[in-house]
This record gives sequence, structure tokens and C-alpha cells, in this order.
Amino acid sequence: MRNPQKHLIYDFRSVEDVKEWVKQIGFPAYAESFGESRVDGDLLLSLTEENLRDDIGIKNGILRKRFMRELNNLKRVADYSSCDPTNLNGFLQTLGQVNLAQNHLQIFFSYFFLISQEYSVYTYALISNAIDKDTLVSLITTFFPSKDG
Repeated sequence: MRNPQKHLIYDFRSVEDVKEWVKQIGFPAYAESFGESRVDGDLLLSLTEENLRDDIGIKNGILRKRFMRELNNLKRVADYSSCDPTNLNGFLQTLGQVNLAQNHLQIFFSYFFLISQEYSVYTYALISNAIDKDTLVSLITTFFPSKDG
């Protein structure tokens, strides 16, 4: 498994690209803060609400939630193919539609993340921790074996 830190994962990568994206999603007042913090595309995907409040200076909680909504949308549509040949993101996008796997995934993700019905928002966090599609499937089947067999 390749390290996503060393591979490009979507169309914009540089600090300038991130600043432009921040402006496009309706946060032009904070674009310079992203630049001053040298937030590139990879770092952008790992930001938390706390980072937005403490490091970027988005004090308003509702604005932080709006920003996180845009960031989660970006995570869902990001192209991870350069760092994940197993297409974990595509796999996670289909799981919300599979009821059998859904209960197992909710239990699995509850150990690590706040649960979202749209599992693809977890792609970056999983890949960053060396968990690709094959590893995830193995973990699920190991910890939550089928009742049929």
C-alpha cells in the first residue's frame, strides 16, 4: 500500500489551490489563513473543526459546520486512485446501500469515528492509516463473521 502523503489524491494539491477552493466554497475571508498555515491538499483532508477554530480562526460554530460539510463533500468526490488501487472509496460508497454490511460497519466505525451513513467520508482517514479495501473487508469478516458460516 502506498502512502497517501507521498502521492497526489485529487486535482488540487498546492496551498494556492486550497486557497482558491476555500474562496469558491464561500469562505474568501479565510483563504489567507489557509495560506499562512501552509494548508495543502493533503493537509486539508485531515482538518478538524478544532483546527478550523484554533488554527484558521473560524470562530463561528455554524460557519465551521458549513465548512466541514463542504470538506466532507470533497472527501466523497476526491480521486484516491493514485494512493489506493483497491478503490476503497468506491467500496465505501456502495456500503450504505447494503443493509447486511451496514450494521457491521457501524460497529466497526464506532470504535474510530463518529458514524456517518455516507462511509466514503472515511476514505482518507482509512488510507492514511494503511487500511485499503482488502484490509477493511478482512477486518470486517474477522471481527464480524457471517452468521451463515
